[in-house]
Amino acid sequence: MNISIDLTGFAGLAGRLGRKIADAQRNAVYYLAEEVQTRIKLNLEGAVLAVRTGQLLQTWSRAPILVTEPSGNVAATLASKSRYAAIHEFGSDGDGRVPGLPGGVIRPVRARALVFQLADGSWVRTQQVRIPARRYISLAIEYAKARAPNLIRTAIMDAISGRVVA
Repeated sequence: MNISIDLTGFAGLAGRLGRKIADAQRNAVYYLAEEVQTRIKLNLEGAVLAVRTGQLLQTWSRAPILVTEPSGNVAATLASKSRYAAIHEFGSDGDGRVPGLPGGVIRPVRARALVFQLADGSWVRTQQVRIPARRYISLAIEYAKARAPNLIRTAIMDAISGRVVA
């Protein structure tokens, strides 16, 4: 009995498989970033923060997911251009500052006091307001982490079938 194995074309197969692996990595990173972005939007639609003007939500809704490969690693970037994004995530410390960022306290600019109505209908008059942390981003990341195995499996299957999203 003779068994013959021909490896002609093996290098090409390995090259194609290598591309599929790279595609799966990019898909997985994109799917995870997309999951985080979707969760951020849900959190801003009332799950964590109540919608007032919708400006913060709009900045996340319009933010593109950028997938890059710095130093051979695959990374995704999500960003909000809203100046309120960080303070709502981290809150302000005792001095009214977001750690590492300017600001953190809202004070009146053109009036003697801030005056606003609460959800229960009562009115508040004060000299400043400190913003509490409302972890809408970190909760979204934790949710995506829990879904990561399924998202990675989908990314691999999509790459094998030729679907590349990033």
